Amino acid sequence: MIEKIVLNNECCGCGACSVSCPVNAISIGENDRGFLVATVDKSICINCGICDKVCPAINQNIDKMEVHTCAIKLIDSKKLMESQSGGAFFAIAEYILENDGIVYGVSSDNLKNVCTIRVETLDELIKLQKSKYVQSESASSFSKVKQDLLDGYKVFYSGTACVIQGLKNYLQQSKVRTDNLLTCDLICHGIPSRKVNRDYINYIEKKNKTRVTDLLYRNKKFGWGSHISTYILENNNLVSNNDEVIIFSKGYTLSPTCFGCKFTTQYRAADITIGDFWSLERVGLSRKQFQQGLSVCLVRNNEIMKILYYLTETKTIEYTDVELGDAMQWNLERPSVKPEKYEEFWRIYQKNRFRNICPVYFVLTKKEKVARVIRKLINK
Repeated sequence: MIEKIVLNNECCGCGACSVSCPVNAISIGENDRGFLVATVDKSICINCGICDKVCPAINQNIDKMEVHTCAIKLIDSKKLMESQSGGAFFAIAEYILENDGIVYGVSSDNLKNVCTIRVETLDELIKLQKSKYVQSESASSFSKVKQDLLDGYKVFYSGTACVIQGLKNYLQQSKVRTDNLLTCDLICHGIPSRKVNRDYINYIEKKNKTRVTDLLYRNKKFGWGSHISTYILENNNLVSNNDEVIIFSKGYTLSPTCFGCKFTTQYRAADITIGDFWSLERVGLSRKQFQQGLSVCLVRNNEIMKILYYLTETKTIEYTDVELGDAMQWNLERPSVKPEKYEEFWRIYQKNRFRNICPVYFVLTKKEKVARVIRKLINK
């Protein structure tokens, strides 16, 4: 069955199948387009069916529970600038660490090999701040979460909705109690290619004849909604552009899995879903009021609500209740749309990388501009 999931472009590469396989017949690796997918070694597979039980593409154990919706912003402006949107993830993660818990999230310390890591100190938390527009390797973190839970730690785990479902399926199959597990997913546009991310960094390095030492996706110094990334070079020079973000937002670098995503709904396995509150105008707010960002949160867990109320009382966050309808966005209702020239993009890209592709795909067509205006009007 897992092979069919891969062939049907449904594999999200979470790794739940690989860490659950009792004979290590399944591995997770990159395909030719740089997306993490499962591969089965038929010579040692015993057809036990465990992989089918934990695969999030097959099993979405989601109850249509009540969703509490709110807008959140960190009060500390320095921490807010270092966080994505309004800093909701950071606020909860900081609370968990201050209370002797463990936090998992995506780190880009190794820019060319983005992965989910475990942190247990406040000093390490900065590694998990801000978005990373690249698919993360998460499988190696699942067994660590299992051990932390067995050891009695409170765990806060952040990832895409498909990864959260994979993690929960794995823990259920392993018969591990999850009372101490809190999970956070994202209003996700899709999972971008790891290969494209590496190639673009290589492109910047070759063009500037020096190494890229750090990368700020959607640098807030250009404004919350600017979508401009900054590449920090070894010689301390900066390169800022929105090239990679544009081809991501247009859908060219997304995994084909994302165009049929089963998690683009308000009902998900995560205890809290976090995103940018792009539709804040619906509740009488404006982006001028929140130039450093504002998070919208869909909460499905009473413990998360208690943490948010505590953070409000201690003046850590600004908190506002909002109606669910005012918070809805495209990827909470439907998957991202596959571009008409998706396959053409990949044919050209795999031949030329970024040598001849930039002028063609790194601009918005008239049709795409009109579509964006229409989506903004619908949101309003």
